[in-house]
Amino acid sequence: MVINDVELLVLASITLHNDSQTRNNQYFLWGLFYRIRQYTNGCAEGGSNKVIDMEIDMIAGENV
Repeated sequence: MVINDVELLVLASITLHNDSQTRNNQYFLWGLFYRIRQYTNGCAEGGSNKVIDMEIDMIAGENV
């Protein structure tokens, strides 16, 4: 499935390592979003494609 240059890959859990194939003794599906192409003239929303450094410290979803 492809939406706005982002592809969703859906895989069965049997493709994972043996230790990770089941959850609650059941197999499952998992997905991976993959960007098909990189915009070279800035973000799609008109932003910048410049790399910025972000540092976020969180514990249990709360900023510290």
